[in-house]
Amino acid sequence: MIHASRSLGKVIASCLAAAAVLVSSTLVVAQNPSVSPELKETTTYPLTMDKIHRLAAAAKELSEYGKSNPDLALNEKSKDNSGTLNFTETANRIDSKFPAAAAIIKKNGFSTREFLVATTTFALASMAVSLKKSGMTVPADKSEGPVVQANKDLIDKNWDEVQKLSAAMRPAGGNH
Repeated sequence: MIHASRSLGKVIASCLAAAAVLVSSTLVVAQNPSVSPELKETTTYPLTMDKIHRLAAAAKELSEYGKSNPDLALNEKSKDNSGTLNFTETANRIDSKFPAAAAIIKKNGFSTREFLVATTTFALASMAVSLKKSGMTVPADKSEGPVVQANKDLIDKNWDEVQKLSAAMRPAGGNH
């Protein structure tokens, strides 16, 4: 949940944290009709290393922007009334309240909404691979969950590079 008065970096970090919770709970998004149709996009969004590099570049620039503008705050929740993470509403809020941040995202080749979808998809795939590498197993009927195998394979194949990029994506001063 993204609380009021969080900086833009915290909003993005909260999206990543929400994604991690989804993976760790092995939510089967594609078969759960109560899950937001927008969140279901993470089951079909294709990651590439180019996109991951651009996500990392945008996240780093957004972090620097946030550090140089400490008074930035998002004074609304980015959940819709049903309590479901809503990419469209969050993107619209960022676009209208943080135009400079939206420009950073666009400069890196994403719409704000796609950036949120891609960031969440990346976090889900990274968490799934991390869990597997740490020896945690997921029941076979829930192994796909919200992460497509192709995205997990991409992350696994490029694990060392992904770890470096993930570290660069974390907001400064946070453990997210």
